[in-house]
Amino acid sequence: MLKVEEYKGAVGWRSKDERVRQAYSAWRGQRARLGTEYSAREFVSWWLHNLKKKKWIDPTTGRLDHSRGYSFDNIEMQERSDNTKEMCARTGNLGGVKRRKVLVVCEEFVRIYPSTRSVTRDLNIYQSRVIRLCRNEAHDKTYFMRYME
Repeated sequence: MLKVEEYKGAVGWRSKDERVRQAYSAWRGQRARLGTEYSAREFVSWWLHNLKKKKWIDPTTGRLDHSRGYSFDNIEMQERSDNTKEMCARTGNLGGVKRRKVLVVCEEFVRIYPSTRSVTRDLNIYQSRVIRLCRNEAHDKTYFMRYME
């Protein structure tokens, strides 16, 4: 492991330092996905050391070799946008979010919208509500909605 100054403060959600909470959140995500070869305190120390190297907008960690797990010799700090672009290219999801057409039926009209967001904008309904209606997880007296596909 790269020699970094060990962080001595509180680690976890109770830390008053936002950077420590952000590092702890990243570590928990790694541990939940694949497990880690380092403790939360070791990772927070590494994170704080790497934050000093440059001005970050939205830092995150990415693995260098995705066939391996999380270890200090296999992670690097990078911008979240770069990490997302790399993941999309690696997995073949080049289009980003998949937009699904939505059928909306009510007393006044029957329409097909290109996406849940367009339904939200046109009918002034929360997008989460539109999604629940399309999935038949909620019911509404005014609108009937389903995904087209």
